[in-house]
Amino acid sequence: MATYPIKMLKDEQGTPFVPLTSTVAVRDENGQTVEQIVANKLSPTNIKEGENIIVSVSGNDVTITADVPDTTVLVDNLNQTTAGVGALDARQGKVLYDTLQEQRVPSGGNTGQVLKKKTNTDNDLEWGDAADPNAISGDGSIKKIIEISYEDYQALQTIDPDTEYHIIEGTSYLIDYRPVVLYSSSGEKDLITLSDDVSNYEYIEILYRSGDYMYDSMKIYQPEGKRIEPSFIDFRNGADQIYFRGNCMLIHNNTIANTTYASVINYGVSKYNVLDTSLNTFSDVNDIYIYRVLGYK
Repeated sequence: MATYPIKMLKDEQGTPFVPLTSTVAVRDENGQTVEQIVANKLSPTNIKEGENIIVSVSGNDVTITADVPDTTVLVDNLNQTTAGVGALDARQGKVLYDTLQEQRVPSGGNTGQVLKKKTNTDNDLEWGDAADPNAISGDGSIKKIIEISYEDYQALQTIDPDTEYHIIEGTSYLIDYRPVVLYSSSGEKDLITLSDDVSNYEYIEILYRSGDYMYDSMKIYQPEGKRIEPSFIDFRNGADQIYFRGNCMLIHNNTIANTTYASVINYGVSKYNVLDTSLNTFSDVNDIYIYRVLGYK
């Protein structure tokens, strides 16, 4: 539109006048004429009623009313799984917003921190430092935690029951359970010479026999200085006769040898007759043969 004041024209007598002109000559800042501006003006006729919508016009006032039928069902949209069952309850937007606010990740936190429970209340979280992998917890039986290589762990003389030992990653923690053969032959009954000192092994296994029909074995933990008594009991003649065969031996360094204990003879074979004890006999004979010894580290 024109901006006033404007320069006025004057006639021959010097009287100002406004010349007649067409409305096409008057335009706004966008170049539109008065007719174009009026033609684009919104009127009540431009508002159309939709389903359950009532439009009423009074002069230049327009009233829009939603006419919701009594049969309309407002659906809890947050829990509804079936489509087309009713109108959306607008309140659900607020419920959804509040739910998202409650369950969102709290702001803040530093690099390396983790989300942790702040209280027992649902969704009550906070940022905090990650738990120390060496933290002591549980029933209180563990007093301290030590990181140690597998080699150093194996070299420990004693294991502290109040300490939890963590094997350092990358150390040789695979245990070789294959035994070392310390002795192997058809059998020896007096002195067994081993290929290594027994103190180098956690335990040894001794395999022995009597004759070619009775075989047995025993495992000895921390074998150094231990006395052993490999023995057999066998029944004959329908269990009328019972034979006891035994030997007392000492494990020391790299030998297993005959020995005595509390002034008792170191070996022998006893024959016990169930029906007639007068037939009982004892023979000072060593009938126990060690034929194999295995060491376990």
